[in-house]
Amino acid sequence: MASGGTDLFCAGVQRVLEPRACGGVHSWAAEDFTATDLPRSDPGYDRYLDYYSDINMVGPFYWFISATASAGNMHWVTTEEANQYNVSTHKLALLGTQADCNTR
Repeated sequence: MASGGTDLFCAGVQRVLEPRACGGVHSWAAEDFTATDLPRSDPGYDRYLDYYSDINMVGPFYWFISATASAGNMHWVTTEEANQYNVSTHKLALLGTQADCNTR
């Protein structure tokens, strides 16, 4: 799962990432600016924060997504990050590495 697929995955009630799975996140962009160009108080974030609130994901996960990789890049979530932000409803043993995920 990656990009918008991560948003959909996180909406699941039971979220299970298999060993060595890859989960990719990145910031969003509009035509002439990116999310990181806006201050955190900007209303441009509201729909994203509302969505993550609606699916019971902690607010810090959204800010992690927004800051981790630019819209043109992908950050492959580590096992530690997935556990920290409760991406899976079960604790994970090991996700795919950055190198593994970049070659899939």
